[in-house]
Amino acid sequence: MPAVKFRQLAKLTLLIVVLYSCEYQVSAQNIRQPGPSEIVDAQRSGPFSEDDQRLGSIEDEMRAKRAIKYAEENYKKNLARAQEVAELAKVVNLSFKENRALNRNDLKKIEKMQKLTKQIRSNAGGSGDGAKIENRPGDLTEALDRVAEMSDSLRERVEKTPRHVVSASVIDEANVLLELINIVRGMSR
Repeated sequence: MPAVKFRQLAKLTLLIVVLYSCEYQVSAQNIRQPGPSEIVDAQRSGPFSEDDQRLGSIEDEMRAKRAIKYAEENYKKNLARAQEVAELAKVVNLSFKENRALNRNDLKKIEKMQKLTKQIRSNAGGSGDGAKIENRPGDLTEALDRVAEMSDSLRERVEKTPRHVVSASVIDEANVLLELINIVRGMSR
């Protein structure tokens, strides 16, 4: 008889376990799971959704690329300015040596050199005139020779200076060149 009671108790326990497991499965099916579109909507409405972070980083990357491109273009323009200043100085110097005078076109070229040199100085981070020339040129020939030398030196400095560096030597040379240009303009009047 105890074996019969044990079997009945085991069957009853097994029946209870089966009933509880069925109830658990039924209740689990009744819990509503969100669909895929609801999950996407919830992510989009969150303050730090993955799409927003990805778009934000793309926008930041685009801004950074634009800034780099702008800096590179600005650097190339500055190189071109420095080369043009050096060429104009050579042309004016040669013209003066041939004609022994500065004509109207030469004066326009000197004015353009002054403008370009100011742009170079400004792009290098400098401003204002403040160069003191120790041994001022005595005549126009010497002044133009020094303008040609200084403009060539400035061109070399600009070429050697990386685009992301503020160069005090470029600023100083531009200031000296501007002072020499002012001397030339004063002597040519």
